[in-house]
Amino acid sequence: MNSKKDLIIIGGGPSGLMSALTASKIGLSAVLIEKKHDIGTYKRSCCSMLLTEPGMHGDYLAFRDNTICFLKNDFSVRYTGRYADLWQSIRISPSGNTLKLGKRAYPIAKVIDKAQLQRDLLNDIDTSKVDILTGTVASNLEQGDKGVKVKITNNGKQSWIEGKIALVCDGVNSPIVNNLGLNKERKHFFTSKVVSYVLANTHIPYPNSWITFMGKSASPTGAIYMLPKPIGNGESDVYEISQGLPLLGKLDYSAKWLLDNFLKNSSFKEWFADAKIIDVHGTTHIMRSPLSDPRYGKALFVGDSASFMEVDNQGALMCGYRAAHSALSEIEGGNGFEQYKKFWESSFEFNNEALLSPIIKGFGLSAFSDEEINYLFSLTEGERYDGYVNHFTIGKLILGIFVGKMNKIKAERPDIAEKFSKFLKQINE
Repeated sequence: MNSKKDLIIIGGGPSGLMSALTASKIGLSAVLIEKKHDIGTYKRSCCSMLLTEPGMHGDYLAFRDNTICFLKNDFSVRYTGRYADLWQSIRISPSGNTLKLGKRAYPIAKVIDKAQLQRDLLNDIDTSKVDILTGTVASNLEQGDKGVKVKITNNGKQSWIEGKIALVCDGVNSPIVNNLGLNKERKHFFTSKVVSYVLANTHIPYPNSWITFMGKSASPTGAIYMLPKPIGNGESDVYEISQGLPLLGKLDYSAKWLLDNFLKNSSFKEWFADAKIIDVHGTTHIMRSPLSDPRYGKALFVGDSASFMEVDNQGALMCGYRAAHSALSEIEGGNGFEQYKKFWESSFEFNNEALLSPIIKGFGLSAFSDEEINYLFSLTEGERYDGYVNHFTIGKLILGIFVGKMNKIKAERPDIAEKFSKFLKQINE
């Protein structure tokens, strides 16, 4: 490895790999640091979706051949894996009534094989310009007069590496951000442990759907999520199902126990009667207020490391691409970091308080009992509403659907109407 690089890139996920790939294309030297030994594997719970809503995260996606195209940011990524197209998002009540959102002309999302995406990115990096250190942990970052240095540990040995600029791409639970003390400035909203099973041989009556099982009988701590995955070695009907467990005190069960119980004992157990677990994923997810400024001296916090929650796969690729170009501008004496800050502020919805606040205040169907959810979804059964997968607007959209049925709800269930009234007041405050 050469002594001093233009870039030190911390993290080998999509944003870090995209930073390294872009750096190699635009003539920057770099070192990529990743704690995993094999970058081409992926064991973290992740929906692995590319969201197709026009303007989502400030861009528009198109797909052709083995290429994902970003039309506004004007770049493309090679992807040789398969897709699973999602045509609708379905919420299912304990009794099986549904609330369906979707589009008729185009999928609302495309699920990818995330491990394959990472392998494609890795394989396209010019290793004559980028050194890749796997099995290496980056634990701290210090500023210098002419650049930055990063403390790393490899095979139990600690050392420092130097570069002109650091791109911190180490995820939503970023150790670098935490070790620099920057999380003290952020408001903590939520921590959860998530367990996901990849299941083959399922019998799902709603193919090509993002499915959410609602109600306390599905999960006493929150909803269970499921979607098809284009992965596996020839197995049929492969789905990933996930259970999150909020860490809000001592609980007598685990996310794994809840998920096992749902598969074996819920009213939907027939869907999984022949299923076999072909993989297990998991993660600890910490939700904080975003970093308002992703700049830190001669370092940039890229993608998830600065975010409220994950920036999604397309957001990570956008951030990696823009961060590398911003670093080049900065090295050449321009205002690249300022350009990245403007991109960060304008592209991601959680930086808009008007969109973030309703999410935190929340319109949660989890506040309703199983019986109440059964009633509400009986009003939407058989209908299909216009919508995408968008965590920033979905709550308000669903609230609007039931507000449109409020006269009927008031007449039949004034108790439920009162709950909606409280939600509306809370969100509008």
